[in-house]
Amino acid sequence: MSHELVGWHFEYMETETMNTDVIEAWMVAKVVEALDTPANEVDCNVPFTSLGLDSLTLLEMTGDLAEFTGCDIPVSLVWEFPNINALAQQLSLLTPAIPDIATAAVARDQPFLLSYAQERIWRDACHDEQGDRNSLLDQWTLSGPLDVDVLSQSLDEVIRRHEILRTIFTVEDGRPVQVIQPAESVVLLEVDLSSEAQPAEAAVRLLHEEAAQAFVLDGGSLFRARLFKLSELEYRVVFVLHHLLYDATSLEVFYDELSANYAALIGDGRLPVMGPPLQSADFALWQREHLKADGAHYQKLMGWWQQYWSGPLPSRLKLPSRWKAKNDQARVQGGVLVWEVPTELLVKLQDLSGQCSATQFMLFYAAFEALLYQVTGQREMLIGSYVSDRSRPSAKQAIGYYINLVALRTRLSERPTFLEIVEQVREKLQQVSIYQELPYEDLVGVLKEEGRALTRLQVIFQQIPDLDQCLSLAGLEVERWGEQTQTQMPWGLTVNLMERADGVKVRLGFDANRYRPSKVRSLMKKYAAVLEQMGADPAERVVPLRKRWLGIF
Repeated sequence: MSHELVGWHFEYMETETMNTDVIEAWMVAKVVEALDTPANEVDCNVPFTSLGLDSLTLLEMTGDLAEFTGCDIPVSLVWEFPNINALAQQLSLLTPAIPDIATAAVARDQPFLLSYAQERIWRDACHDEQGDRNSLLDQWTLSGPLDVDVLSQSLDEVIRRHEILRTIFTVEDGRPVQVIQPAESVVLLEVDLSSEAQPAEAAVRLLHEEAAQAFVLDGGSLFRARLFKLSELEYRVVFVLHHLLYDATSLEVFYDELSANYAALIGDGRLPVMGPPLQSADFALWQREHLKADGAHYQKLMGWWQQYWSGPLPSRLKLPSRWKAKNDQARVQGGVLVWEVPTELLVKLQDLSGQCSATQFMLFYAAFEALLYQVTGQREMLIGSYVSDRSRPSAKQAIGYYINLVALRTRLSERPTFLEIVEQVREKLQQVSIYQELPYEDLVGVLKEEGRALTRLQVIFQQIPDLDQCLSLAGLEVERWGEQTQTQMPWGLTVNLMERADGVKVRLGFDANRYRPSKVRSLMKKYAAVLEQMGADPAERVVPLRKRWLGIF
């Protein structure tokens, strides 16, 4: 199979000559928008972290800046010039010359290669007739006079715009490919439960049936939508997507567009005008050209990561064996714990963030490293993190799986202070942000050829948007109907940090066949205690727990 890359074009932002004042004013406006704070309270000379900007907002601002200035702006610039004034001065010296993601005039009636991230998910999937269960169930309660036809039309428009939501995955010439299906009306299956004696209980039963249905990747749609009618003024809506179709930011885009479409159709009856989104298939083509193995950029990335992982590799994390559940061979069942971080603690951590020039994400990450050190006594560890491929402007409003996996190395001194751990984490994440594009599997393969194997990732720590209030339907009260449910959890522990304007949540996902929920709850409590210690006395030393204390886990 081959793709003739014809008709490639680059889109540049037409801009006037950029000077420091223009760029500085633009950045102040962005901070005002992100934090809902008066412009006169934005100090251009203090670190971005002291202003209260989180990691995701900084990443988004980098992409917006690239679009505004017409320059390629690596994330590393935000760390090298960590305040508005310094960054504006540096950007005024750059020359607009570097393109955004390119798109190709390739017919949509042919198969496309997968992106590197999609291929990673595809390789781990189940491809027999039983189907694959790596999917998400997202469910909502809708209260009020719902117009079902308008909701269905709004959903159709989102699916028409974003090809990935109507894409299936198969094999051609021994390689996985994605095949885009024609834009047809999605079946928003409505089930009327209003005559049931207990309609809410019937809806829960049907939800469990939805969760039990796997997706056949080369079969029908990998997106389902179900609507349960409990009464004339109460509904439950469920969206089910295979993980090949989405990442957390994609869900944000999906709900924003669905909400905008519904509001417009309920209002003047005309769909809102939106620019063409980046399509997942086009991104995959661009990425494989951008990251050619014989290209200078790819070689630079690979060289850095080989140096990063030089020397002895970390051994497996020795998590306390009593965490393990008895049925170790059963298929993976996911468990989830959610912790709302107290406001008083956040205030302490925000102060510490300013002192250390570290983002809030860095502090929470450092605290989790400290926790693992306490529990295991290991000073060298391997922790995974999923990072976004959305730094370029055209990817911001795209639906698809734009994520790469990176493996982060921890090397702690004996009995380090919290400040020392934070400093190391800050430097580590700043460096990795520059080289994060390298496909993780390529690094694993190169190390394996050298006779050196990275241990399987046991812990993932990442930041994702908080999507609890992302759906808004005009004239209706909308709220979550239970937690988001991932029907197949990855092996091990996954920590999601979710920052929003009014607080922070920590969502801990775990393999319930391997870790007892009661022990994971104890782990979460200990994590909260570590964060409290860090906020109260960042100069305090972190020491491993004595064996007799491991019983709390």
